[in-house]
Amino acid sequence: MLSMPPWHLFRSSHLVLAFLTVSPQHSPLSGIRKRLLFIGFAATVLLVLAALKFPNSSVPVTIATVLLLYATYWYVVLNYANLQVLHEQVARQERIFIDFGLMLDEQSNLQVWVANLGISSFLIKEVYVRRRDNPSPSQWSVNTIVPVGQQNNQVWFDPRLFISFPASTPLQVDIALRCKGLTETQHTHWKAYTVTRALNASRLEAGLRGPWPVACPKCKSSSNLSLATDDLTNLDAAWKRQQQLESDLQQSCPSHKSSHLRSPAG
Repeated sequence: MLSMPPWHLFRSSHLVLAFLTVSPQHSPLSGIRKRLLFIGFAATVLLVLAALKFPNSSVPVTIATVLLLYATYWYVVLNYANLQVLHEQVARQERIFIDFGLMLDEQSNLQVWVANLGISSFLIKEVYVRRRDNPSPSQWSVNTIVPVGQQNNQVWFDPRLFISFPASTPLQVDIALRCKGLTETQHTHWKAYTVTRALNASRLEAGLRGPWPVACPKCKSSSNLSLATDDLTNLDAAWKRQQQLESDLQQSCPSHKSSHLRSPAG
């Protein structure tokens, strides 16, 4: 019959306890977990067979139980990590990925185009548009679904935004969307465009083009004073730069100097 001194059993139990309580992140064996799982299960089977062959000894059963518990522990840890990865993949699949902008149709009417770049359909809830002269956005509901991999070029644009604004004068606007997916609602960033209307054909340019008149806060002069906007992508950036320009004009009055002024050639 196999036997083991009591002091040796006590020492072995402490070693087993220390081995079991090592966390997966700090275990020196974490890089070969799957191989250890296979070896652990194989050793457990052999020890169980040894226990059947030597029924009077409890040592094989004890060791087999410890190995089985440890293998079960790692099995749970590995499957939890796999479930976390699967959950993150599903969450990414449900996210909204959008590209959008303005375009002119064949009749020179403005339309909004929206492309679905993700792998989940979404609903366009609302369109927001701001004008250079009005920071408060106009908005309207559209409630249009954009399927996976599709682009919709016929999202309605409200032409009433041009009322009271002179024709043939460039109108700087920016546009944003509110879209709803399976698990999230997204408000896109703002995109700037310049619209020039004409009887023959309108013109649409990305960005803020054309003159942006400003006046000196001190002398109220606006002669040949225009904000440089060609490098800006939305009206928030333009309004912020306008404040900086007006401060420069006030401090440099009457010479009116600033790095934010549009050059005469522009």
